[in-house]
Formats: sequence, structure tokens, C-alpha cells
Amino acid sequence: VVVTYSGNAAEIWWAKIAPSLSRLKNLAVIDIPPAVVDQLTALLQRGMRMTAMVQDGELQLMTDDTNIALTAGVRMAPAA
Repeated sequence: VVVTYSGNAAEIWWAKIAPSLSRLKNLAVIDIPPAVVDQLTALLQRGMRMTAMVQDGELQLMTDDTNIALTAGVRMAPAA
């Protein structure tokens, strides 16, 4: 699994690398939207504790006072 998260830079990277990655049948490439990355960076603290729950293709990251729901875009899925 490869996770991209940097908006336009990820688009440029994907345009360059997608043809060569297409031969890898067991690779998944997902993209986290820039707005979600901004929400996640706002949570960062020293010694933080976070709970993660994955359900129905959605990731929820929870702290004591915040809950962020994340649905990543799929650029490439493993071959069936």
C-alpha cells in the first residue's frame, strides 16, 4: 500500500509513476485529501493518544475531544 497526501505534488508524482506501477498487480495506491491532512496536522501534540477505527472503507481517528472521519481516494486497487 502506498499512501499519498500532498495534493498537487501527489498528482505530479502519480502522472509520472502510474505507467510503471500498473504492472504491479498486488499494489494499492490511496490518496488522502489535502483538507483532511490539514485536520490531522492540527491534532498533533507531544505524547498524544489516538484511537483508530476502520469500518466500511472509512477511517475514524479519535482523540479525547476530536473525531476525524477520513475516506481516502483510490488511485489504484490490487487486481482481483
